[in-house]
Amino acid sequence: MTAGDGQPAGRPDGPAEQRADRAREARATPGEEAAGQPADAAPAPAWAAARELRNYAPGTFGGGFVAGDALGVSGGRVTGDVVLGDKIYLGADAGERLQGSGEVPPADLADLAGGYHESAAFRRALAELRRERVVVLRGEHGSGRRAAALMLLRRVGAGRVRQLAPDAGPVALVNESAAADGYLLCDLPTTRSNPLAQHHLLRCRERLRRLDAHLVVTVENSAVLREVAAVPWPRPDARALLVARLRPLLAAKDGAAPDGANGAGGTAGEGGVDRAAGEAAVTRLLELPQTRAFLAVATRPAGQLAAFAAELARHHRGEVALDELAGFGQEALRDQVGGWLAEPGEQLPLRDKAFLLALALGDRGPYSTAARLGDRLYRQMNVVESPEEDPGLSIFGTSLARRLELAHATRYEENEQTRWGPVPQTMVRFQDPRTPALLLREAWTGHPAARVPLARWLTELGRDADPFVRTRAAAVVATLAQEDFASVMHELVLGWAAHRDSRLRVLAANALALTAHEGTRPVGRVLRDLGLDADQRRRWTAVRGYALAGAVDPGEALDSLEELALLVPLDTTPAYVSEATAAAGDAADGPGPDGDDAGAGPGSDRPRATSDGDGAFRTVRHPELDHLAEAVGVLLLWVPGPVVPRRLAHWAERDSDVLRVVAWLALLNTARLREEPENDPASWPELLRRYADEPTDGPVRVELATLWRCVLRQRRATELAQLRLREWVLLAELVPDLEPTLGELLTRLAAGAADHDRLSYLLRTMPGEDGGPPPPVAARLLGRLAGAAAARD
Repeated sequence: MTAGDGQPAGRPDGPAEQRADRAREARATPGEEAAGQPADAAPAPAWAAARELRNYAPGTFGGGFVAGDALGVSGGRVTGDVVLGDKIYLGADAGERLQGSGEVPPADLADLAGGYHESAAFRRALAELRRERVVVLRGEHGSGRRAAALMLLRRVGAGRVRQLAPDAGPVALVNESAAADGYLLCDLPTTRSNPLAQHHLLRCRERLRRLDAHLVVTVENSAVLREVAAVPWPRPDARALLVARLRPLLAAKDGAAPDGANGAGGTAGEGGVDRAAGEAAVTRLLELPQTRAFLAVATRPAGQLAAFAAELARHHRGEVALDELAGFGQEALRDQVGGWLAEPGEQLPLRDKAFLLALALGDRGPYSTAARLGDRLYRQMNVVESPEEDPGLSIFGTSLARRLELAHATRYEENEQTRWGPVPQTMVRFQDPRTPALLLREAWTGHPAARVPLARWLTELGRDADPFVRTRAAAVVATLAQEDFASVMHELVLGWAAHRDSRLRVLAANALALTAHEGTRPVGRVLRDLGLDADQRRRWTAVRGYALAGAVDPGEALDSLEELALLVPLDTTPAYVSEATAAAGDAADGPGPDGDDAGAGPGSDRPRATSDGDGAFRTVRHPELDHLAEAVGVLLLWVPGPVVPRRLAHWAERDSDVLRVVAWLALLNTARLREEPENDPASWPELLRRYADEPTDGPVRVELATLWRCVLRQRRATELAQLRLREWVLLAELVPDLEPTLGELLTRLAAGAADHDRLSYLLRTMPGEDGGPPPPVAARLLGRLAGAAAARD
């Protein structure tokens, strides 16, 4: 048996030195354990970290981490195939039936119809479905959208309903070979680069008319829609929905029973209790204290309401006692969670407890990930619980089915997006969405001895190769901080913030950002203290934290970043330098003697000569300016409203060279970023997409254009700014739908004669993709510029 590092694992009968080492390891804090480890390479850019949080943070964090796209479906796990325009890139062989597609059993429709409550939103959706043959329902997870979709199809006369796989999108209907008169597409995954667009629905409508069929699509509130008028689907009134589900259960033949003993009165007919007795039973059950407590939570998912209705019906038949009904309440859940962790080891082994905590971290993620992380936590717990011996890790443990039964969790199949494309995966989630937070907080606050293994475990996960794991580790820290802010900061975050390993600094920044998005106010003070610290690594963590948490209070974030920028010395005035000088500067900018990129990276204040790789706008500047520009660039992309571009335009015209450089770099480096998937030639520049998403005469377009003009008019920045615009023009040749937006931006930038001449010269003289003459799109844009100038004259 060997330990994870390849050394022989210590045993009770092993050498005394091994047992002593294990005891010292048990007493060590995470910071002490990691202090001697070498640092890794430079961290990923701030925009990449922002994408990871956007894609993988659990849905409990405000339903969205940044403006624009919110989190992906299934708790942020990006799933499904890529839909670009009319093309669908399937994750499986296009000739195969996509996973999840199939006919909805007619019995399910019949059972649902017996107790469905039709709301005003339902009637509006029904009218649109009858008129257009397709309707999109947009609402919260657990708000009953799927049940509504099935009932809508039933009401328009659909006898056979097929549920389409969400991976393929609505256009899959065009190639659907199985006959049906109703189609259902639930929880369609979308992103800003893969939206649900009007042309998708137009193609579906043509097919539906030929089939004489109807389609209902459900999306979450975070879905990205383009020119699609979705019907808002509010969470139904909990009491009305409970009554609607309860009545048919009481009236069913197998649920009917005289209720004289329980006070309902009435007699039972052959088909069930009569109507008066049924209404009396419903009223009595609704007045139970357990029912009132259950309905006090206004955000109950429709599934929980249906389950509680079934429990009430069982109580009415004498099968469930009143104290069992309380099991649906918060206190019962707290007791359940506390009982899991307090169970003696012989009843609930430590390995299963570790799995429960790992599942709390990876809720709505792959089962294999939860199992793997649970075993890692188990090893850390063993170090503390048995410091002088290593019981090892049995190869085979509790079965998946038993673990899910123990955790009150559900297994389901879903496509997981990987770097190699979407693949089928077994996912797991707690049946009660409150369980993960309660379980984690109970372990941290109720069992102090668990803090050391939890801290060491989270430190490990911050270095994990999987971005899902790293992001969920930060989310766990944010969850704990809501319960015990001061201890979490001192025992976890502040140590990571100063660590030599950049991955742990990223973990600290991510945790602070997610905590801020949950409304925990002291985060701003923590970031300010870190930003003014003498330790450069802590300042780096603060800047990254402002980038990721800035959407909470953009004004405060920009004020703080401006203050930090003014503290950084600009070693030389920005100037052009030759290719040779820039290359020499980059070569001299290698790792320092301690391996932490100390020459010019996060651990050094030495200035460096930087190169953008395109021969323009080279400057010798302090490395912290790059981090500040990255942070401001993230705010420029993902903070809604005109606040950020307006502030950057102000900086670009300031007397301070530092703020001008930060504004220029933020705009021009951000202009290079492409939407996901970045390697797709049809991906838009993210900054241009943000411009396109705003109203034509809105303040955001005005301020972004003002910022561009400020940079284009600066002698030291105009060359690189024009290069970015040339890149966009070349892309417009490949992506035709980008041209109208780019043309509108260019005409807005040509506010004066000098601006017009500059852009006209750019379009007349720019080389094509292979160095040839200007592409045809340049001539069209030039004509649009000339037309706009003539109109102004």
